[in-house]
Amino acid sequence: MEKLDLQELEKVASYFVHETDSQNLKTHSAFIRLYEDVTAPDFIVQVEPTHLISHEQIRKASDILKRNPIWTRQEFVRHAFPSFISPIAKKEDPATIIVQLVYMLDCNSKDRHSINRGIGNWHPTRWEDHQSFQEFVKETLPVSKKQVIPPQEDLRMLVAWKLKRRYGLQLISTNNLAEHLLYDPANGGSLRIFHHVSWLAAQLKQREHTVNTTDSKQSFEAGLLPHQLIQETLDTFYRILFPLSKDRKRKSTKLLKALIKEGFFDCNAILIKALPPENLRYHYWGDRIHVLTELVNNPPPTSWVAKWLERKKAERNILWIAIIGIFLSAFFGLISCVIGALQLWAAFLAMNQSTS
Repeated sequence: MEKLDLQELEKVASYFVHETDSQNLKTHSAFIRLYEDVTAPDFIVQVEPTHLISHEQIRKASDILKRNPIWTRQEFVRHAFPSFISPIAKKEDPATIIVQLVYMLDCNSKDRHSINRGIGNWHPTRWEDHQSFQEFVKETLPVSKKQVIPPQEDLRMLVAWKLKRRYGLQLISTNNLAEHLLYDPANGGSLRIFHHVSWLAAQLKQREHTVNTTDSKQSFEAGLLPHQLIQETLDTFYRILFPLSKDRKRKSTKLLKALIKEGFFDCNAILIKALPPENLRYHYWGDRIHVLTELVNNPPPTSWVAKWLERKKAERNILWIAIIGIFLSAFFGLISCVIGALQLWAAFLAMNQSTS
């Protein structure tokens, strides 16, 4: 596929992030970098280079997906890319690129992980050939049964710099919205953060002009995420992880700038000031906030000394359980012997009495 020139770049920005002013293209540099990555030759070779021939075709295919969220993956690919025939179609197809760019979801994450890969109650998903797009989204972004407002004292412990410094978590950016706030205890612990806040802000702004409803179906038809999901994601980023408006000691600001400098986070994340309403109920991210709250209330050992002591403590606990088990077995065995001896003595006395 041809590289983006300025004219094509303006079309991409206008279509995907609704930015019509060419002077503001830098505001969406994170999304544009992602767009260039997923449409680069290295990536397209995996899906089918002959069918993603132009940026215009990507936009047309995106329109088809928006208008038909009840279509299955197979139906979408057949209508959007009618000549698509590939021996690897069941593993990768152009739907991967379209879903990533329009809704920031990885519809092939199940294929990128081992079969048994799962973290807590999260498991990678795939938009199956005979599954509608709406069903895939519901499976990938489930609504929590408990829609809660976490206590403020708990949320104050979930600030990103505290999670990193006190609990040793590695902060990892992700382009897959479904992985937002996903805590992985493996290898010392990590927390995935969806960092495309400029894209989320653009979605929120576009809703004001196009969709005045909370209905998910109408939102997807407009190429927008549910309003609640956008608000929750922005809220967890700016009110919980990086509370820049209350950052007196600038610890959150310094950490966010460092992550941006390393090239992992949206470079405009530091500039966005808008916040969702306070006391927001978490429909989507409540369970993951609860997992993080449990982590800070019962933190695992972080240093090698603490881990060694914890391991030795566990070994000692096992030893004590074994000793107590042996003691109880011996105790109850002794009681059984005493009872048996008493029964024998009683029988002997009874026999002597009957003889006399």
